[in-house]
Amino acid sequence: MKTFKISEIPIRLSLFIIICFGLIPSLFFMGFQYIDIKRKIEAGRNLHLADIKQQLKMEVKIDYEICNALHAVKIKRLKRSIKSAMDIVFSMVETEYHMHEHTMEPLQIADLIHDQLQCVRLFSEGGYFFILSTKGRVELYPPDLSQEGLSWLNLEDSNGKRIVREMIHLAQTAGGGFLEYAWPVSKDPSKSRKKTSYVRIFEPLNWIIGTGEYIQNIENEIQEEIIESKRQHNIMEDDISFISDLEGKLTVGKTLGFGNLSTTAIKQAIEQIDRTSLKSSGDFFRLSTIGKDGNEYDMLGFAKYYLPWGWIGGKIVNLNIMENRTDFLKKRLKKEMIGEFTFMLLTLIFAISFVFMIGKYYAWQVKKHMSEFEAFFENASKKKEQIKLEKVQFEELKTLGRTANEMVSKRIDQQEKIEQVNLKLKHTNQKLRELANVDGLTNLANRRFFNSLIEKEWHRAARERQKITLGMLDIDFFKRYNDTYGHQMGDDCLIKVGTILKEAMRRPADLAARYGGEEFVILLPSTTLEGGKSTAESIRQQVQALNIPHSGSPFGRVSFSMGLACITPSPQKSPQYLLELADKALYKAKETRDQIICMKE
Repeated sequence: MKTFKISEIPIRLSLFIIICFGLIPSLFFMGFQYIDIKRKIEAGRNLHLADIKQQLKMEVKIDYEICNALHAVKIKRLKRSIKSAMDIVFSMVETEYHMHEHTMEPLQIADLIHDQLQCVRLFSEGGYFFILSTKGRVELYPPDLSQEGLSWLNLEDSNGKRIVREMIHLAQTAGGGFLEYAWPVSKDPSKSRKKTSYVRIFEPLNWIIGTGEYIQNIENEIQEEIIESKRQHNIMEDDISFISDLEGKLTVGKTLGFGNLSTTAIKQAIEQIDRTSLKSSGDFFRLSTIGKDGNEYDMLGFAKYYLPWGWIGGKIVNLNIMENRTDFLKKRLKKEMIGEFTFMLLTLIFAISFVFMIGKYYAWQVKKHMSEFEAFFENASKKKEQIKLEKVQFEELKTLGRTANEMVSKRIDQQEKIEQVNLKLKHTNQKLRELANVDGLTNLANRRFFNSLIEKEWHRAARERQKITLGMLDIDFFKRYNDTYGHQMGDDCLIKVGTILKEAMRRPADLAARYGGEEFVILLPSTTLEGGKSTAESIRQQVQALNIPHSGSPFGRVSFSMGLACITPSPQKSPQYLLELADKALYKAKETRDQIICMKE
């Protein structure tokens, strides 16, 4: 089909009138114009309805993709946190075992590790650490200590999965890994929820050590975020979001903005949708409501089933807005058609030449405004600026301008939402990185962070030929303290000692860390042995000033032994050499306790 510019229509029409000098051709033209207007109105209505349907379907699809993305990201982070915590605890268990394997019997070491892990929690009620033997015997189960000593080898969850057998097989064949199963809730053992756990084998004691978290806790957080965002959407936007279940019970959508549209009306509309379509690609539905002004409003909605959570989610829009626009366009076009007919008739009677000039002027005006409107659209697409409707004189262009402004506004809103989600993810990642480097009890750096830092400081000191001092501290008779006063008092004692160590670190490069159990380390870069001894003696005096009673100690109070080592690093040696030197000093200090022994190269 040959195309032409709108601005050329008045010129062509004027020439046609001048050439023909007759009314009949003009009447035929107006008749064809009328038919064309009706066709365009109907085509525009159908196109607008198709666009609304496409937009509804796309927005619901995006909502479900967001649900899947949030679920996948949070489950991945949960597993990463569980594995990180297990690595830390497993390292502590290995350290504890190797520290005492030559001085204690295996059963005594097992009891010591049992006591240390009994009170450790990862996230919530499901975040405890458990221990199973490779034959299925329960060695540690904090939620119910009466289960310890029993055999769980044939234990099955509500789905018939043999949990313990699979844990043992996974640990023995792969060394460890994740396992998902249904597990009773500690607050209500009659109910089970899906749980993911990470297990790992500790071969010296033939143990399977594991920990985990209920997946439902993460899913509840995601669902609450999505429901709250939909509530906010219903307050701010003209369209309405709703979330329901298969029985029609609404979670979001009770406060609707279109007249008397009720929960019952939505439920009845959803029930009419074919369940096969609802669970596959989703489907559209229609419903009506009576507005506050007494008029009937036609509504269009789209709903889709979300299998993982049993949700039916969707959106509803008011189709009367489209009908009103169509009626307005129809009246305006008819009015313009009648006006143009009258104008042409008068022009033929009074002045053919004047008609030509008017047509030319009208063409110039159309071309001018079309050029301005094209410039407005260019700014809207490139700079996200809205079209200034007050400068647009033609109603057709104003209608297009409103639609363009709505698209720009939604694009800006979506961009802001994406930026907010990215900011939240950035803050969450920062918190996870901080938690991975901090001991959960004393708030000191953990052994993992210490190991990474001592490597950096060792290489820096080697380049700059600076000394580095390391102190290893062990609280005297701490097991007796725990046995006498309980693990809660023992934790309080560790926290107090950790606070003194943290406050004693005066410089940014100084570090106090929990090395494992009742062991701590202090790392003093660019510090001589005399400077390190001064700092260590200050710490010893502050701990002595606490005067924490300890009936199991010959000193009658809590004290510690420290091995202090100082060295000038070289590329031929590793930080392990400094650690071994400090450990030898600590070993000598523990011969008489409550003292500081120094060593250097």
